[in-house]
Amino acid sequence: MNKVNAYLTEDFLDCCELFLCSFLDRYGYEYRYLFNRNWCLKDANLSEENMKIHNDYIYIDRANFWEELKNIFGINTIWHFNALGTYLQSNDNLILHLVDAKFLPWMKVYFNRESAEHYIYIDNFDKQLNKFYVIDLKLNFREWVDSEIIYSAYTSMGRRTFEYTNPEYKTNQKNLKNSEKEAYKSITKIKKFLYELKRCEESYLLNIQNILTFRIKQVIEVKLSFVEFLKIINDHKGKNLILQKECLSTVNYWKTLRTYLMKGKIRNQYDLEKINSIADNILESELKVLSLFDCRGFNYVD
Repeated sequence: MNKVNAYLTEDFLDCCELFLCSFLDRYGYEYRYLFNRNWCLKDANLSEENMKIHNDYIYIDRANFWEELKNIFGINTIWHFNALGTYLQSNDNLILHLVDAKFLPWMKVYFNRESAEHYIYIDNFDKQLNKFYVIDLKLNFREWVDSEIIYSAYTSMGRRTFEYTNPEYKTNQKNLKNSEKEAYKSITKIKKFLYELKRCEESYLLNIQNILTFRIKQVIEVKLSFVEFLKIINDHKGKNLILQKECLSTVNYWKTLRTYLMKGKIRNQYDLEKINSIADNILESELKVLSLFDCRGFNYVD
């Protein structure tokens, strides 16, 4: 049985998150509850040089997703080793396989170039053709693929399979208090990051640009998911729409910073005053969002 919704597409989710949200959606659960604490910055050290960014291995700013997956829906993760050929979709749980994108022909960016973690869902196996029916939601890919290709990709990432248990709501007490609390905890980290950014020399920024833009991309994606969460809240006073608008404005400032850093790397120069101005805009907008976090008057749609 196909346990994923083939039509769910959210650009701000990574490949594994997309499968899990699709899993929830397939069974009628509102997956956007997972994003209720995502107006935040989990780690102020966005430019830390010893962080491994290759293969998308860091998820510093995505930790709340996994915590809420357990807290709200009671989903547990079961690890399996070398289970590709023997452990197909035989129960109500979702089973995903970790593979190396370097071996997957439909992943043009990585194929035969560089390794990258990726998750796929296998819906069937044809013994006669020796092919797996593979679903890759992130790339909108659904086709029969030679088993040798999948086995090579699977082996390259350590032959790991992850089983996610059937979901169920654990609580009906959902409100914006968690969102507000996380945002207030986060603002000190945002201030710290922006302060350190404004003190950086041009040569240092050019050196860490790849790390910095990757981490800011995660910040943007997480914040966009929070805006999606706001869309499931009833608001009779128009406060929700105002909050959504300001959140999107803040995200756009983060996008402006990331774009400028990427373009500056190409030109091999930065205007530090420009970066300082963007940083000031981000902080001003973040503080305005905090001022709008008045939880009274909001109700959830269940």
